Amino acid sequence: MWDTTKYPNATQMIEQFHSLGVRVICWVTSMVDTDSPNYQYGYDNNYYLNNGRTIKWWHGHGSFIDYTNPDVH
Repeated sequence: MWDTTKYPNATQMIEQFHSLGVRVICWVTSMVDTDSPNYQYGYDNNYYLNNGRTIKWWHGHGSFIDYTNPDVH
């Protein structure tokens, strides 16, 4: 889901990029940062690998999503 505070009209923005000849991709990471509003929910529901162990990465500190857990989807 788009963060509408950062991207109030993502569809229009992408259409504008396309009209300028810019190709757009959606990049999704396998991490949830600890300061994300939904981090605690994922932690409480065991959605992260290694019992929610956090690591430092370029975007901050976070945990890897456990895509093998069917409840995560």
